[in-house]
Amino acid sequence: MAVPRQIISPQSNKPVMGIVQDSLLGTMLMTQRDVFVSHEEAMQLFMWVPDLGVAGEVNQLPAPAILKPKPLWTGKQIFSLLIPNLNMQRVKERANPYCCPSDSNILIEQGELLQGALTKQMVGSVGSGLVHLIFREYGHRSCAEFLSAVQKLVNSWLLTKGFTVGVRDIIVDKSDTWRQICDTLAKFKRQVGHIVQRSQVGKLKSQPGKSMQESFEA
Repeated sequence: MAVPRQIISPQSNKPVMGIVQDSLLGTMLMTQRDVFVSHEEAMQLFMWVPDLGVAGEVNQLPAPAILKPKPLWTGKQIFSLLIPNLNMQRVKERANPYCCPSDSNILIEQGELLQGALTKQMVGSVGSGLVHLIFREYGHRSCAEFLSAVQKLVNSWLLTKGFTVGVRDIIVDKSDTWRQICDTLAKFKRQVGHIVQRSQVGKLKSQPGKSMQESFEA
């Protein structure tokens, strides 16, 4: 009944736990190809993850991706410190699996994320994803430590690399978008009024062979 042993559901043979919400968004942003972390920022991040060796190994900071004018590590390198020694490849754009402009092809070799931004299809509660593979290869304990380490590391990175939204950014101006919203609301209000009217006169019944929604539309 221990929680780490229930990460994989026997009902569907896939994870029922994964990275979600803020941690999922942060994982995707952190593993993009244009994210870099300085040595000072890396040390601050590692303070939140006391044990980076999710597979019982002692991980060390790799060589920086950029040396001049100052050493910088990519977000992929920092996140790779949480991944145990395993291999994985997911190809979405088959034109050139090793040079994907959208960075949607995933390539992990010996626990190092070499290509791709990790999305819900990789670290979420989906079958054949990273969480599923770690559970199968290294067991429930390492998988639980991986999930905990990712949330600690990514959430602490989001505190320094977040973004702000102003009031102007969330207000819809009176343009085509605003008219589409008004038209859509008016359309469904008319449909609701029609359904209420039919229910009041006792005609709210589905036709044979049709669903209730299809009967309403008819």
